[in-house]
Amino acid sequence: MKNKQRLSPVEIVFLVLSAVFMINYFMVPLGADQQSMMSFPHLAFHQYGGGIGGIMNSWDMKPFGFRIIYSLLYRTATCFADFWNKPAFEFALKLSYFLFFAGISAFVARRLSLVFGVRMKSAFFFLTAVFLASSFVTSLQAEEIAALLAVLAVGLLVGGGTFSFALAGFVAAYVIYIKFVTAALSVFVFFIAAYLLWCGLATWKKFLVFCMSGIISALLIALLVYCFFPGEVNNVHITRELQHGARFDFTPRVLWSMFRSHTLIFRGSLADHAFYVGGAALSMLALALTAAMKKPVEAGLILVSYVLCLAPVVAQNRAFGYHFMTVLPAFLTGAWFYFRLVGQLGVPDLRRLRLLYGGIIILLIAYPHLPRLVRIFLVVVGPMGVMMAIMDLLSRLGGWNVLRALRRAIIAAAVIWVGFGVLLYAMFFSPLGKYYPDSIVRRYLPFKWYYSYGEYSKTVEQQKQAALCARSIIESKHEKILYIQFGGPSYFLGNPSHSIFFSSVPLARGWYDVPLFNKTLNEVLEYNGRYIVSDTWVDIDRIAELRRMLASGYKKHDCGIWTVYSRYFHLPNRVKNVR
Repeated sequence: MKNKQRLSPVEIVFLVLSAVFMINYFMVPLGADQQSMMSFPHLAFHQYGGGIGGIMNSWDMKPFGFRIIYSLLYRTATCFADFWNKPAFEFALKLSYFLFFAGISAFVARRLSLVFGVRMKSAFFFLTAVFLASSFVTSLQAEEIAALLAVLAVGLLVGGGTFSFALAGFVAAYVIYIKFVTAALSVFVFFIAAYLLWCGLATWKKFLVFCMSGIISALLIALLVYCFFPGEVNNVHITRELQHGARFDFTPRVLWSMFRSHTLIFRGSLADHAFYVGGAALSMLALALTAAMKKPVEAGLILVSYVLCLAPVVAQNRAFGYHFMTVLPAFLTGAWFYFRLVGQLGVPDLRRLRLLYGGIIILLIAYPHLPRLVRIFLVVVGPMGVMMAIMDLLSRLGGWNVLRALRRAIIAAAVIWVGFGVLLYAMFFSPLGKYYPDSIVRRYLPFKWYYSYGEYSKTVEQQKQAALCARSIIESKHEKILYIQFGGPSYFLGNPSHSIFFSSVPLARGWYDVPLFNKTLNEVLEYNGRYIVSDTWVDIDRIAELRRMLASGYKKHDCGIWTVYSRYFHLPNRVKNVR
C-alpha cells in the first residue's frame, strides 16, 4: 500500500491559520449588521407565515436572493438551537455557515487539483483560512456571500462538463440578486470563463452554454419573482431610496476618479479581513511577475478582476468596511496567478527578473515624485525588488543557485505582507488585540473601520443586560411591539414587529421631504400597542411628533443602551404628523 501523503510545510501553515481563524470565528459574537439581518428570517417565519411567501412578504434592505440564503441559514440553525438561546443559536448559525463555505472550498480545491495538479489539501486549507478570516464586520454580509458564490461559479467552470458550465451560469445569475450591485461579480465570472476558453481549458460550446444559462437564468428568476411576488419591485425602490448610494455622472473622468478614490479609501478597512493586505500584495506581486515573464493576458485579467470586483463598492459610494468583501475574488485570482507564476519560474526568466528588480529599484529612487497609486504599488513590490537584488548578489558571491535564491526572495516578500495582514487583523478583531502595546494599536488605527473586538464585545454585553431588563418588562415573546432601532432589540427579544420596517431605516435616514419617512412616521404614530423599544440609532429628539407621543402616553424605562416605553393606559394616540 502507498503511504499517505504527508502535509507539506505550506499546508501545515495554512492548516494552523485555519485552526486559529476558526477559534476566533466561533468566539466572536455576531456583528450589529448581522444581528439586524438575522431578525428578518426570524420574523419571516414567526410573523409572516414562513416558507417562500414569508420570506418575500417580509422586508430587509437586501434583495430576495440574499434573504433566501439567510433564511436557509436561519432554518438550519434553528433545527439545532432555539433562537432565544443566543449562545447556542449563534454557534449553530456559524457552524451552518462554516459548512457552507468549507464545502465550497473543498469543491473548488478538488477541481483545481484535478485540472492544474495542485495539492488539494493546500488549496482547501488556503481557501478555508481565507473565508474564516472575516471579522465580525465582514462575515455573513451580502458582499461576502456574493463573493463565495462567485468562487463557487469559478470552481464549476474549472474542469467542468457542459452541465457544470450551465450550473455555473445559474450561480452567476443568482449572484445578481444578492445585492444587485454584485452583478459585477457575475461579469467577473464571465471573464474567468473567457480566460479558460483562451487557455484551451474550455470549448466554445461550453462557453456559450455558460453565457446562455446565465442570461436565461437571470431573466427567468426576475420574471418569476415579478409574477408571483410583485411587491418585491416596490421593495427594490424602497431600498434604493434608503441606500443613499451612488450619485455621480458615468463619464470616464468621473469613473476614474471614483475608482481611484475608493482604492485609496480601502486603506481604512485593511484590518477588517486578514487576507485584505495579503490578497492585495499577492495581486501586485503577480502583476510584477507577469511583466517579467511576458504574461500580458494574465496581467490584464488581474486588473480587470480588480476593477469589476471593486465596482460594487464604487456603485454604493459609501465605502463601508464590509463593502470591500466583493474584492475578495479578485484577490484570490491574483493569489492564484502569483503561486502559478512562482512555480513556473525558469532559467530563461533570469534576465527579465533582473530587469524587474532593477526597474523597481530605479522607481524607488524616484519614489517622492511618482503618482500616489504608483507609490502604493512600490511600497508592496519594493521589498521584493530589494531582496531579489541582495539575493542575486549573494548567490553570485557564494555560488548558490541564482534562480532558487530569487524565488525565495519573491516568496519572502509575499510572506511578509500576508503575515502583516494577519497581525493587523489580530490586533483589532481577535482577543489577541489586548496584548498589543497601546502605542502600536494607536499607530495602526487608520487601518480599522468600525469597532474593534474589545469595543464591540463590551457593546454585546451591554445588549445582553439590556435584553434582560427589557424582558423583565415585556414578559411575552409573542406580543407585537414597536421597534425604533437598528436591529439589536429585535434580535435579542424576538417579538413580532408592529412595522414591517423592524429596523427603523426610514426614520434614521429620511426626513419630512421623503414620502417613505412620512408614511413610516404615520404608522408609528398610529401604534396602539403596549410596548416600544428603542436603541440609540434613531435620534428621537429630532422627530417632534414621536417625542410628544412618547412623552404623553408612555412610561420610560432605562435599560442601559436601550430604552423601553410602556403605555400608561390602552387608548389611541392623539399625536398626528401634521407636516
